[in-house]
Amino acid sequence: MGQQVARCPKCREETLRKRWGCDADAEIPVWVGTCEHCLGGGCAECGMRGERPRMRCPASLSGWEGTRVVERAVAFDAGILPGPGCFGDQMHSGMAAINLVRSEQGKIERAMMDSAEKKT
Repeated sequence: MGQQVARCPKCREETLRKRWGCDADAEIPVWVGTCEHCLGGGCAECGMRGERPRMRCPASLSGWEGTRVVERAVAFDAGILPGPGCFGDQMHSGMAAINLVRSEQGKIERAMMDSAEKKT
């Protein structure tokens, strides 16, 4: 795949890029995901576990099509359905703005949960 452009703000440091498998396999698994061969049912590829360890960052593995699938899943989760005037009619910059807002909402929610845990 070659050198990928950093897609995540945290992935601009070379040490993090190496640890998270941005440009090549990491030394240890970066994440564990559903086996793409059996879709979680268990097969020889995953040793009947239904999951496989991944040595690369998901953003570095996905091409244009994979990125669009993830964007559509995020849009669906946000209530933006495929149809006239909905996801398919949004400009890429519009979806990027929606993704940014949802990311910031997640940070705020995590900070609120952390704050509530500290009070108890």
